[in-house]
Amino acid sequence: MPSWFQFLRTEADLAISFIDGARIHSNPANSARSFGNAHKALAEIYRGLMRPTICGLSEDEVLFLERRCTEIESALVLLPCEACSGLWREDAAAAAEKVDLDGKLRAAALLGDMDGAWTIAGALEAAGARSRAAREKVRSHEAKAHPDLFRE
Repeated sequence: MPSWFQFLRTEADLAISFIDGARIHSNPANSARSFGNAHKALAEIYRGLMRPTICGLSEDEVLFLERRCTEIESALVLLPCEACSGLWREDAAAAAEKVDLDGKLRAAALLGDMDGAWTIAGALEAAGARSRAAREKVRSHEAKAHPDLFRE
């Protein structure tokens, strides 16, 4: 049977996923919903931390969860940064293009369309480069604009 710690660790992972989702949503309503879900997950973790003995949390598990809460809170602070939001959307679009082209490449290969496959492979390589460049822009912006929150 899963432990309460595993549940709270999953909540922390979900909170980070919701934050990432809020960063890339182009629709403000969806972004707000993801933002709210991240806050709910964080609140659930705090409820568990308020009663560690009842939840059967060890001292190490409490420390781990407290660190994750700090990470989540720091990430939540960044959501209003318009530059971050735009860069994350660019990164998501580049990744989606790469996934789309990968599917087309597989389909072309299965159909035996080698000329099409070569053309798509070239486009896929370029999309991969755009995806890596977009991710690098995100990292560079976060390091410059938010150095206290993103240390490597």
